[in-house]
Amino acid sequence: MQNQQMNTRSMGQSMGQTMGQTMGQTMGQTMGQSMGQSMGRSMGDIINQLPSDQSIPSQNEIRIVDQLFQQKKGVVDKILSQTKDLIILAILFVIFSIPYTDNLIKKFITISSTSPYILLGLKAFFLIVTYFIIKNMYLVRK
Repeated sequence: MQNQQMNTRSMGQSMGQTMGQTMGQTMGQTMGQSMGQSMGRSMGDIINQLPSDQSIPSQNEIRIVDQLFQQKKGVVDKILSQTKDLIILAILFVIFSIPYTDNLIKKFITISSTSPYILLGLKAFFLIVTYFIIKNMYLVRK
């Protein structure tokens, strides 16, 4: 019986070794072939051969691409974009500071004629609302 167990063990070991060698050789050959093929050509695809969609992109897709790939703004561009806001605010301030605007507000909102602080608060409120509407004009158009 002991002799039979040893024969079974040695047979199992030899089968395991044979299978391991065969699998190792096969895997090694496959990996070697694929590595050799990839060494012969570049790893990436040629851009002209990639599939592409010929449909026209939507406004939302264009906006997303613009945000993702926007170029870095220079100092001059940053200053100009900030001065646009300041110019708008300065013009609105002048408009809301003239006496005609005071009289117009007093005419439609009678409580503002009793106190200069109420008038000042209303002018500030109207300035903020007007600035917000001008700043977000593209939302009004849609």
